[in-house]
Amino acid sequence: MAGVKVKTCGISSPEDARACWELGADYLGLIFAASPRQVSIETATRIRAAVPDAPLVGVFVDAGEKMIETVAREAKLDFLQLHGAESTDFRIAIKQATGLPIIRVVHCQTENSAESAEDCVETDPETKHEIGDLDDFLLFDLVKGSANIGNGLVKLWRAAANVSARQQIFLAGKVSPNNIRDALDQVNPFAVDVCRGVESGPGIKDLAATEQFISEVKVWQPKVK
Repeated sequence: MAGVKVKTCGISSPEDARACWELGADYLGLIFAASPRQVSIETATRIRAAVPDAPLVGVFVDAGEKMIETVAREAKLDFLQLHGAESTDFRIAIKQATGLPIIRVVHCQTENSAESAEDCVETDPETKHEIGDLDDFLLFDLVKGSANIGNGLVKLWRAAANVSARQQIFLAGKVSPNNIRDALDQVNPFAVDVCRGVESGPGIKDLAATEQFISEVKVWQPKVK
């Protein structure tokens, strides 16, 4: 049985990309939306040259179709990660245009008292598609700026676990070397997505923390029930 995969996100330099890849990351995330970790197409092409065999995930938030197509082509991306309010029709069109699999982000409100998957995975009112019906992967994350993070993580993990039992998901939401084992025990996801949890500054990876995080994930085994 294959182990849990690791995506290190917010990669902003060829040096960090190469280091994370050599430490055992399975995917490298490049952010093309407004962020302290945002990279240009030029930087993305340099990162691709530094790690020609690494699966690169382009992270976008409500970007235009042409922009995504251009970045995907120039940076030779392998996956598209969509964080915004992209419609079903948009996701179908961009998937057809690029031929790339989509990782669709599902945000969970920490303030919501409910804990079921249905409170995070919404239905498109026009097509009645559940988000997971169209997209290749779901990525569970907290809403940016959420309060009460501790309680929010418990709810996020419970909702993610419900979906993980039937679909391949990525788990984000402030995972770090300190909480990743608990997260894995609760969710047993296909992959985990770490960004700030292994940084020394925005877009700068703490390689010792990155190595620790990847090691924790790679040695983890699901509990026998």
